[in-house]
Amino acid sequence: MWATTSRALAWTGLLLLGSCGDGGGPRTSGVMIVADTLRADALLSPVWESNTPNLDRLVEDGIFFPHCYSHAPMTLPSHAALFSSRLPHQSGVLVNGQTVAADLPLLAEHLAEHGYATRAAVSIATLWPSAPGKGLARGFDTFVNPPQEVAPGPALNSQLLPLLDDLEAGAEFFLLAHYSDPHQPWNAHGVESRTARVLLDGVQLAELSTSETTWWERELKLSPGEHELQILSDSDFRLRRLRLGLAGAATPLVDEVDLTPTQERRITFQVPPSSNGQLAPSTVSLWIHDAPSPAEISARYTREVRALDEAIGELLAGLRDRGLYDDTLILFTADHGEGLGEHGTIGHVQHLHRELLQVPLIIKLPADQTAPASLLTSAQHLVPHIDLVPTIVELLELPSLPGSQGRSLLEPGQRILLAETHRPEARRDLFCLRDQACLMVFDPDADSFKVFDLAADPEELHDLGGAGLSMRPAWPEQLRRAAANAALQGRGPTLLDAETEARLRALGY
Repeated sequence: MWATTSRALAWTGLLLLGSCGDGGGPRTSGVMIVADTLRADALLSPVWESNTPNLDRLVEDGIFFPHCYSHAPMTLPSHAALFSSRLPHQSGVLVNGQTVAADLPLLAEHLAEHGYATRAAVSIATLWPSAPGKGLARGFDTFVNPPQEVAPGPALNSQLLPLLDDLEAGAEFFLLAHYSDPHQPWNAHGVESRTARVLLDGVQLAELSTSETTWWERELKLSPGEHELQILSDSDFRLRRLRLGLAGAATPLVDEVDLTPTQERRITFQVPPSSNGQLAPSTVSLWIHDAPSPAEISARYTREVRALDEAIGELLAGLRDRGLYDDTLILFTADHGEGLGEHGTIGHVQHLHRELLQVPLIIKLPADQTAPASLLTSAQHLVPHIDLVPTIVELLELPSLPGSQGRSLLEPGQRILLAETHRPEARRDLFCLRDQACLMVFDPDADSFKVFDLAADPEELHDLGGAGLSMRPAWPEQLRRAAANAALQGRGPTLLDAETEARLRALGY
């Protein structure tokens, strides 16, 4: 079963702001859709043409911002920046698994204080609060998350759409949906078909798909003594999560995550003697996935984006069926991008180049509203994620979120992105500043800079080194100051409990 939390916040997917009224006249409700690990070129590049028909239709109904950027290439810090309108080193949320300060103002909480019903459904464990009030669930009346570490789009929609049906008639609402389909481990969607066999003491229990996300669970009765669980396949697989526990026991006999590719895993364990002499009831649960090649990952990512688009299409159809689409403010974006081999990276986290930070942004206004010229002007320029909360609250005609560091997109002008990534998930702390002509990356440990001329080098391959610092002479000091502020945050909040650490490891962090 999915977990449901009251008065919670999670931000990775969908912000839905629909139309409703109070004594002062109609107010706009909203939907925000946040996709996990969705590169901007999934909507921009001709290579992806016809892969996202539902998002293409949303673009036709709204405004597309082709130069939008996230502030961190990992999930929790990027979401915290998105929903607090503060940079990671300002919010104190630097890596996945950290607690979110109880006094950090968040958009959902702000909307709830102004009378909005707030609902959220998220699809990945990096957004689960580590404890009540410790995560981005704060501010949501209802917050649901899956029982497994990651949920595909159809499973998310099965929980998300009913959240629209329990609203009081005419109530203004804010709906968040987070989709994680493009995130690893990258399903094959039927193109490859790989399996693994699960055996206990030499007896086969199941044959499972490894090329599609599969969670397997089995009730067992075990005799006292040593047992061996085997997982065998003709293709490499990764052990995402294996748990085996006795009924009523506080800790499992086995709880393993091992992402090393292998074709065989053997796990031995001891069952203690039973006090009543009977067989010990137990449960084994398993999540394994194959280890696709780099070429397979790139092809699978394309299919995962198509699956994401289909899920979002189902959501948008659900809004239309309920008469909510036309009068709703809908915002679609992604938390960060994904490397598919560029700069030697498959995945995210490790650097601050374009493919990890540039994300789609679509804003659809209610049908009776004309897009302000200032908003159309902003669509031609760089847009940092921290500017989205100020834009939302201005469009809703609400007071500013306290402590917001961004600037509404209804105020046109040139903008600069500051982004960062941090240890222990990243190999090193990095900070960058970017505008539409220059990228400067700072490594505080080495006190070194890399500079890229984006007009001459749009792929960001040729570091100009010290000679490039003259392109933006004020930036080095700004980057040093950001690094110094981040260092003041310390690393205390990154001490993870065993369960949170296992969930993050299972997801590849």
